[in-house]
Amino acid sequence: LTATKLALEHIKTELQESRHLMQEDWLTGAQNRRAMDMVLTKEVARAQRSATKLTVAMLDLDHFKAINDEFGHDAGDKLLQHLTLITKSVLREADSLIRYGGEEFLIILPETDINGAQFVMDRLKQAFQKTPLAYDGKPIPVTFSAGLAYLMPDENGHALVMRADAALYEAKH
Repeated sequence: LTATKLALEHIKTELQESRHLMQEDWLTGAQNRRAMDMVLTKEVARAQRSATKLTVAMLDLDHFKAINDEFGHDAGDKLLQHLTLITKSVLREADSLIRYGGEEFLIILPETDINGAQFVMDRLKQAFQKTPLAYDGKPIPVTFSAGLAYLMPDENGHALVMRADAALYEAKH
């Protein structure tokens, strides 16, 4: 009986680790799109149920292709990891960082309005300026563009993300 309990605990631990790995981006350690669906659904439902604020930010590294072309793809990978590390240091524990695709990231900010989200983006930009990535002894200057969207009544997570993406598109241009 004891051996069976230990085996079950071991299997349970392995399942939890596998579930965690399935929800994590392999390169950056940020959450992936699979995790985004679960987190966003949960946060939208919570915000609507309790009438609290929810804002998302869509980030995109500026001129990422040029950085890859000039410094190489390894530098691009290191830059994505650097972005993740800095962003996680700025965010609260309740916030979520998701690698949306390529060099795009989504940040889910529960109990945050547009002004609060703008404050977070400003802090993130300052953190980026103060800590550029050094690659082969050379600093790589990086900026990012961001689009913000605040959850509207009766809106779902997909619509919220699409509005943030549209705002990002406007910020880029």
